[in-house]
Amino acid sequence: MFLVVRMNKCTTPDLSEPSSRPSFEDQNFSVSTDIKTSPKDHTSAKVAALFRDEYRCMITGAVDSTYLYSSPHVETMARDLANAPHTTTNLCHIFPPSANWELHPETSNNPRARFFIGLPLAFLCGSGQINACEELSGSNAYRLSNGLTMSSSLHSEFNKLRLWLEEIPPFSNRYRVCTIYPGIAALDSLPHPRTVTFTTQFGLDLPDPRYLKIHAAVCRVAHISGAAGYLDKQEQELGRRHVLAQDGSSAELPPNPKSSIGKF
Repeated sequence: MFLVVRMNKCTTPDLSEPSSRPSFEDQNFSVSTDIKTSPKDHTSAKVAALFRDEYRCMITGAVDSTYLYSSPHVETMARDLANAPHTTTNLCHIFPPSANWELHPETSNNPRARFFIGLPLAFLCGSGQINACEELSGSNAYRLSNGLTMSSSLHSEFNKLRLWLEEIPPFSNRYRVCTIYPGIAALDSLPHPRTVTFTTQFGLDLPDPRYLKIHAAVCRVAHISGAAGYLDKQEQELGRRHVLAQDGSSAELPPNPKSSIGKF
């Protein structure tokens, strides 16, 4: 489960480039059917999440600088928030779309499939809370409930299991911001105790508390067990060992990775 949550998640393309920048002129940013339906790719999910989150990092409230100054639809906002904290944001997926939840890893000949998908899929289905194959397969992984607008620095911490959100009952969509390293500079603006409340005035889906709960559990176990540090080292080692086979194809991971992670 640690592996799938830590899988490389998409960062948003450089929106200043015409080839990747979604055109606000071509998108009606009212509460339209297009926004309310589930996005089908990373770029459309990023755009929809920014709209839902009012162009801010959901954790710190800092305004997304790229969209703030690139869209005629938010020129007034740019003037009103000229002195507000700005940041570069990414769409942070709670569960990565790069995990092919439709795959049947037990029948796959690809050891990567068995390694990255098999165990996490069994964990999620076994939890009784999430039907990953139904909720997160294919383009469903880009649903708004699986994403948060987050500053790039916090996005990295979230992906590496160093930052997570714990729901504060009985409040709905209110979370305690938890970190392994309390000195994360991007969080300095938050008062102590660090809490956030997610809201939207557009009736769009907020991050799913079930997804955040599992992410939080993975983070806690990863650090209590030492798995996070182990995976950091494994990622570095895999990067060094990613060589091409003689026929030019990518070298595969060992066929039985469970033996190396079983203790976690």
